[in-house]
Amino acid sequence: MIKYFKCLKFLLIYFIILTFSSYSYSQKISFKNGVKYIENKKPIKNNNPKIELQYIRGYGGLDATTEETVLYDPVGVVLDKKNNLFVLDRNEPHVKIYDSTGVFLRKFGKTGQGPGEFLRPIGIDIDDRNQLYISDLLANAISVV
Repeated sequence: MIKYFKCLKFLLIYFIILTFSSYSYSQKISFKNGVKYIENKKPIKNNNPKIELQYIRGYGGLDATTEETVLYDPVGVVLDKKNNLFVLDRNEPHVKIYDSTGVFLRKFGKTGQGPGEFLRPIGIDIDDRNQLYISDLLANAISVV
């Protein structure tokens, strides 16, 4: 009989937790110019956050036509202090650099194991001195540029 009450108590607590943890807010989902908008109809009480996203620019994609704009497998991006964008492309192992308005500046790197060469770059980061750190999976190395 004690086992029965313990089991019943457990089930009751389980259903109470399940009921409150699965409570979800109703949402309105709409699409405008290819962008998905999600609006919470019942926001959290006393907390009415409003977020609006605005498309600024894109890099690569299906409409890319030139060597400077085509990205084959971008795996990482970082910004330097001047807001230049560094894009690491894994399949064409190099880094493309764009200015803060999206204009292509230059690229560096190629396939190989020497300085400035990569076998399978998978990550990029930048420090406060604008030095790039590029990790290379197949070379088991990190290049500092």
